[in-house]
Amino acid sequence: MQKIVDGELVDMTADEIAAITPSLEDVKERRRGEVNALRDEKLLKDFIFGGVVYQADERSQERLDRARASALAAIVGGAEAGNYRWHGQSQDFFWIGKDNSLNKMDAKTTLAFGNAMVAREGMLIAAGSAIKATIDAATTKDAVEAIDITTGWPA
Repeated sequence: MQKIVDGELVDMTADEIAAITPSLEDVKERRRGEVNALRDEKLLKDFIFGGVVYQADERSQERLDRARASALAAIVGGAEAGNYRWHGQSQDFFWIGKDNSLNKMDAKTTLAFGNAMVAREGMLIAAGSAIKATIDAATTKDAVEAIDITTGWPA
């Protein structure tokens, strides 16, 4: 490598090159960060439940978390299968699909829907963890760079 000194191109010393060259740990840290970013991106992508595509952005996840807790309380309180008004309102409970379809859900289905999203989150986190373990096990920068972080994720 070379640098410019007083307007002239000169060779860098080994120490100068080492100072600007990322270490194995630096490369691993960068790649782990790339895995985390990819995982977080995947966590926000749409998902399918009961053959319907639903949004999974943060706001949708928060809403579903609240609905899931309410559904569990309703089930404990005796809500029956097929009762779409388990939430105590005068209209059926539904969740809107990405295609804007209204999908009625009883308390048991709502709980299963929320649990499916939680399970998906867990699978994505586990997949990311496995990829990061592969990164951590690598012994050279080339080996770390060669790891394909786009494979090994659940659908």
